Amino acid sequence: MRPRRPNRLRASIAREAAQLMYDGGVHEYYDAKRIAARRVVGRRATDLPSNLEIREALIVGCNILNTMLELGRPESYSVIAEVLAD
Repeated sequence: MRPRRPNRLRASIAREAAQLMYDGGVHEYYDAKRIAARRVVGRRATDLPSNLEIREALIVGCNILNTMLELGRPESYSVIAEVLAD
């Protein structure tokens, strides 16, 4: 299987799914990506990110959050996710 090339929409859905899994109480990748797609796209999406893409977005977000906490800047994950979206 060939790895998929990332695109902006998939990355946005992956970040939203990661946020849902981090602090939104969603525990399953499948549920997180479906909910995230509805939030980002406004409807059901067909090209959803892989579990790995969501896991990578979650790791990046957690690393940034940990760094911010170590620096004494406890911004929420949602603010950090907005920064990553740019």
